[in-house]
Amino acid sequence: MNFDEILYVRNKEKDFKYSDNDMNIQGEIAWFAQQIGGDSIIIEVFFVLSNEKELGIYLNGPKDPKIIEALTCAIINGKYENKVSPIKYVLYYNDSDNSLVSAVKSSPGSKAD
Repeated sequence: MNFDEILYVRNKEKDFKYSDNDMNIQGEIAWFAQQIGGDSIIIEVFFVLSNEKELGIYLNGPKDPKIIEALTCAIINGKYENKVSPIKYVLYYNDSDNSLVSAVKSSPGSKAD
């Protein structure tokens, strides 16, 4: 993601309202996080944007490169039971100092590396 895309996603946060489908998708992502991090690691999941084309997600968790990569890939490539937007923005923040440590954007039909 470039800086303009990060600002685009961040500026959507203030107006976001969760739909029932958003809550279901958030639950699925929280399940991904638990599977990757285990019960001892807390990873918070927040949506900031959700429509037919785009899904913007904030994650707040430990600054562990293995967890960050695994969770980001799970979100981008995940098999969801609910309808999920084709373009996903994932912003991962370090829980100890709230610094942005990863920003990834998928393209429709793409796979994260």
